[in-house]
Amino acid sequence: MATRRLRTLPIVLLLLVSSSGAVAAQTSGPSLDQSIDHAAACGLFQLGKEFRRALEHCNRALQDNPGDHSSLLNRGSAHLTLGNLDEALSEFDRAIEMKPEDPRNYFNRALVHGAKTDHRRAIADYSEAIRIIAEPCCCLQ
Repeated sequence: MATRRLRTLPIVLLLLVSSSGAVAAQTSGPSLDQSIDHAAACGLFQLGKEFRRALEHCNRALQDNPGDHSSLLNRGSAHLTLGNLDEALSEFDRAIEMKPEDPRNYFNRALVHGAKTDHRRAIADYSEAIRIIAEPCCCLQ
């Protein structure tokens, strides 16, 4: 019974963060998909360690908004966790193109390089992430 509650928790959270139509859509079944905030669902299923479901929602979120950086990172992380290393690498490469100043992109790509035992590239990406973090903020100059 406890397992069942844990498995439904992301769905409950999903309804809370979705648009107001999501609650009504829950009762009607198939139209729920139209009301879901797929970007939020992508992140929630990622946090709930339901990586395949996260991928489904990340894919939809990125279809709706190809520039959604958070969904791209979540999709890359889900691929990495599921062992889809080439897909994960592609996602993080794309994230770097989108936001080269975001250290999370390099950190995540370093994890993929490490999983592929490409330690030279992993170290280069970790170093880049540290360099970005260590740069003084414009407000501190």
